[in-house]
Amino acid sequence: IFTYEDFGFRDPFQSSRGVGRHFPQAMVYAEKSSLLSLTHALGKKYSISWLMTRGQVPWITAEYMAKELKKKVGDLDSELLFFTMTDVNPGGLSIARNLKKRFTFHGFSNIRIHPVIDLSLFTDEDIEAFRAPLISWREKKKGKKIHYTFKASRDKKLFNRYFEWFFGSKDWKGINDKRLITREPHKRYGDLVTIYGLDVDPISHELIAERFKNLLLQELPAAQTSRLAVFSRKPPEVSNLITQARAILAEQTGTDSQKIEALRELISN
Repeated sequence: IFTYEDFGFRDPFQSSRGVGRHFPQAMVYAEKSSLLSLTHALGKKYSISWLMTRGQVPWITAEYMAKELKKKVGDLDSELLFFTMTDVNPGGLSIARNLKKRFTFHGFSNIRIHPVIDLSLFTDEDIEAFRAPLISWREKKKGKKIHYTFKASRDKKLFNRYFEWFFGSKDWKGINDKRLITREPHKRYGDLVTIYGLDVDPISHELIAERFKNLLLQELPAAQTSRLAVFSRKPPEVSNLITQARAILAEQTGTDSQKIEALRELISN
């Protein structure tokens, strides 16, 4: 089986990812470039892995990231903790699910997804102001059956996926929040039902960071002391820093951007 690396393809998100020095098995992921600076900052602060892509994670990005994770994590059966920052809509759910699938494809067998963005970060006023309609349909009960009709072919095509996202399925509990659904009764044509989603952008980065911290420390308590451990040790000798820097620059497999990132981390520590 050939890989993207075999053909020399470059990862378009090479500069938007990194592997944690102390806790590579934990990764914070964001689906939007507006969260890049936050994602990077969280990765550095807690010494965990981080990744940002625009929309679905490309296969090429997953390949390169998985390769770097394997070097640091080692055991493919080790538990990976993925903390996802995605929109509250079917697209966000799909991205999180596919993130797991991509890394499972590359051999990791024990991945847990922890959504960072959920309705707890929105007030009732936020939801009223920022919710966006996703899909509408009419439903009319005939006997014991409910009949659904759609205005557009797009709505009919997406109905099952969006219906599952809101009401749930066997492997997804569903949103089931009355603030994200409206129903306009109509005796003749059937009730007009609309469900809504929420974009991550209106949420402050401070609020997201606090939510992430609570989730991370709940799953990985050791991350609380990682920075203390780094800064409490005796500064290395200058000669030792030079030796480590030379070793980084001499690395044959690393790209220029990866070497620069490694040098930055060496200096910051």
